[in-house]
Amino acid sequence: MNLKRIPFGNLGKINVVVEIPKGSSIKIEYDEKMRAPVAKFFFRDGLRLPYNYGLIPETSAEDRDHLDVILLCEESIPHGVVVPSIPIGVLKLLDRGVPDHKIVAVPEKHWISTVWTDIERVDPNLRNEIVIILYKFAEQKKKTIEIQGFFGKREAEREIEGAHQRFEREKGVKFF
Repeated sequence: MNLKRIPFGNLGKINVVVEIPKGSSIKIEYDEKMRAPVAKFFFRDGLRLPYNYGLIPETSAEDRDHLDVILLCEESIPHGVVVPSIPIGVLKLLDRGVPDHKIVAVPEKHWISTVWTDIERVDPNLRNEIVIILYKFAEQKKKTIEIQGFFGKREAEREIEGAHQRFEREKGVKFF
């Protein structure tokens, strides 16, 4: 996979590259230098991701990585698949004191995109499950996170825009 060839999309419709399929217990990250997925961590005690997890190409988040995405839908989407998606919110968190915000999105062509149009419309139990699983993952990786909360679509768009602008400024420095 070559992320250089995948555009980020726009603020209303982002391209999400799935790194970790729903139901997986393996933390997989795209390695820029190797230009390949790498298994970074194996979760234990039956801990599995209850959502698809990926990145937005052509972005650089505050943690100097691509902007992360929690992709909500019923299906497990295979690693490496590009999913045109609609951002509906952002989960802001600090990972060891560094902002590591997660865009929350739904696949554009999925029926759920007509129901979950903003993070406030997502089932509160699912939002709670997302927070709990992130704390459990952090515990297993022996790191500290601080959840700051869910914020709406407009805040997600601001986060995406900032990360895309940061990527454009850093082009040639980090990613190529």
